[in-house]
Amino acid sequence: MKDKKFWISTANVTACLSVIYLHCNDVFWSFPKGITWYTSNFIETFCYWAVPVFFMISGATLLDYRERYSTKEFLQKRFTRTGIPLLFWSLVAIMFSLIVRKWPTETLRRYISGIITTRYITIYWFLFLCLLCIYQFLCCLRSIKNSD
Repeated sequence: MKDKKFWISTANVTACLSVIYLHCNDVFWSFPKGITWYTSNFIETFCYWAVPVFFMISGATLLDYRERYSTKEFLQKRFTRTGIPLLFWSLVAIMFSLIVRKWPTETLRRYISGIITTRYITIYWFLFLCLLCIYQFLCCLRSIKNSD
């Protein structure tokens, strides 16, 4: 167990550093010429693995959640950590869009659709929505494992 924690912690720290490099490598998306292109392309390629590793770490650390708490508690904790921030920051983005960007108001149905489809903050598609799906999938996997 101690060895598992060491490797997961190492993967987590390394992935965090790689994500920082990716975010600092914004020049890659402007397609520069010369040595800048080669170095930014190298960073982008070398660090690309980081985000999928975060999802794998989530699966590896949460697959045995039933040993710690019930499925109901698991889903409540996960919703608190992902669902509530998704809703909060989406509402902040809606208010920003209405006040600063002067977007026209919409129906409640369109606002809900915009939150679910991450229209207001598009970067959330992989963070919150994928994690919520992974959490539900872990519950399904756990149910299949228990039925054996």
